[in-house]
Amino acid sequence: MGNFYSDHFIQAEGLPQGSVLSVTLFIIHLSQILNFLPSYVHGSLYVDDLQISCQGSNMNMIERQLQNAVNKLVAWCDKNGHTISAEKSRCVHFCRKRNIHIDPNIQIRNAPIPVVNEIRFLGVIFDRKLTFLPHILHLRKKCERSLNILKVLSRTSWGADRTSLIRIYQAVILSSIDYGGMVYGSARPSVLRRLDTIHHSALRFFSGAFRTSPVESLLYAARPSHILPFCERAEMLLHDSDLNVTIQSSDSFCFPPWDIPHFSYLNPFSGFDISSTAPVTFQQLFSPPSLSVFFLHTHFYRRLEIRWACWLWCSFPSDTLSYRLHNCCSVFTTELVAIFCALQEISPSRQRKFIIYTDSMSALETLSHYDTQMHPVGLEILSILQFLRNKSFNIIFCWVPSDVGISGNETADAIAKFASAFLPRALPYVDIKKFFVSRSFCLWPLRGTSSSGVTGFTTARYPSV
Repeated sequence: MGNFYSDHFIQAEGLPQGSVLSVTLFIIHLSQILNFLPSYVHGSLYVDDLQISCQGSNMNMIERQLQNAVNKLVAWCDKNGHTISAEKSRCVHFCRKRNIHIDPNIQIRNAPIPVVNEIRFLGVIFDRKLTFLPHILHLRKKCERSLNILKVLSRTSWGADRTSLIRIYQAVILSSIDYGGMVYGSARPSVLRRLDTIHHSALRFFSGAFRTSPVESLLYAARPSHILPFCERAEMLLHDSDLNVTIQSSDSFCFPPWDIPHFSYLNPFSGFDISSTAPVTFQQLFSPPSLSVFFLHTHFYRRLEIRWACWLWCSFPSDTLSYRLHNCCSVFTTELVAIFCALQEISPSRQRKFIIYTDSMSALETLSHYDTQMHPVGLEILSILQFLRNKSFNIIFCWVPSDVGISGNETADAIAKFASAFLPRALPYVDIKKFFVSRSFCLWPLRGTSSSGVTGFTTARYPSV
């Protein structure tokens, strides 16, 4: 305390109070207790809350098995410096038999464990009939007290806005209702409906409705004339568009700041103007004698064609692969997917020197300028490229112009036009959004056409809340 230190002492067992590692060390040491349970007794442990159970049709056999398990637990605790309190322990007999039958008699050091009708374990109340009615009633009373927070804040003159009220409800009340829902969700519907009043009261606070407003007026599903919210209308539109795709997640922190990947590419045609240079000039520049430094590399050609779908193609000297992507894929996304597929084909190869030719300057420029908001497929390319380089792969990227008669590029052109195999993969959010917006604009005039054939806009009046 200040400049004074306590005396040194040796602690034979237990843990010092207030230590940072006390809880962690206690959990590690006590977690071994479950290994000493008999095979016919099940147990679960969370820090210092221990529960053991045994099931069967013969009460005498269940009592004997549980008593044997308790004796083993007590022996382990005596050996390892722990103590099990009989006064704080409880026993519950879960049974749905209606006739009279005896309860078990379990003892800890000749002290009987009290038999109760309900027990609370990890915040969930279990009754002996497993109806979960005591838990629902306790949860309802707890949530009613928490609703007082919304009552105070939901004032018309100085109260919180709707967004803040919803967040408070989700953090304070809805989190309590969701906790243990997978356990007490097996209760009867008549029991679970006791929690609906909490939700309906919160809805009245959010919307500013009167306390006497009927429940039907709060739920739009019960009012056919009510205009659906945007999320519901968008879901219907997605269903009509048959857009059954998975959105690709983007990990913005896949590379630490001290290990940012380096990407570079070659451009042997940078000094030529494509519009004014004859194609034979590019063909001579691309001939093997001019690129003898890359003569020992395995060549990859990739070409993209956009028709009714997205096409990509990558080729080994002895193999050809062609795929088709989803219609909503953009040209830029397809260019990146083609490079990613080429790197995937490189990965299992025994060779270590490769060169990848592509006519997509935008893809190469994007990969050479790393950013946390980069295209998700671009992050995948940099990740697998770093993985291959760590395995001593030497991969070079080179840009080639398109439609100038380069043999590999022309071959890829022809093969891409006949690609039929579909490549299933998650799609970036930006591509799905553009496709959905375009689809919405196409359907908007059709939905807004009146009986006279004149296309217009539909307006709606929303009541103030």
